[in-house]
Amino acid sequence: MKDAFLSIRRLTRRDGAAFARLVRAAWHRDYSGVGEYYMRTESLPAKVRGLVGSLGGRPWRWLGAFDPGTGRLVGAAGALTWHGRYWLGDVFVAPRWRRQGVATRLLRALLRGRRGPAYAEVNARNAASRKLVAKLGFRVVLTDLLVRRP
Repeated sequence: MKDAFLSIRRLTRRDGAAFARLVRAAWHRDYSGVGEYYMRTESLPAKVRGLVGSLGGRPWRWLGAFDPGTGRLVGAAGALTWHGRYWLGDVFVAPRWRRQGVATRLLRALLRGRRGPAYAEVNARNAASRKLVAKLGFRVVLTDLLVRRP
């Protein structure tokens, strides 16, 4: 399971079923502030349908990491330009492949060749995500505050 041998490529709609399986396997409570909001307002199947629907379209750009031995999708990360800013979006890594550099390789690939700043939302309780973005040179500019009026 060495990450040096992973194959990274852009995901397309044909990857939808594998992407949906990965999202379901990788989802956890400390996913992100927005992720927590989604989990309270919509079901995981609805979230998965929305993510799969964004494959191959704009404004999202999704990359996948594939195990060269099996061809199985083991990680995925997305980015988009929103209101003139480049945002790293969701990152999903299969539980068995975590802590092996998969997310790092995916995010570096999404950042390669980018000029100007990039942004990412990270849940303050997700230590692994905080460590990952710090390793990639991100710094905290504000903390999330998601409010909802009853």
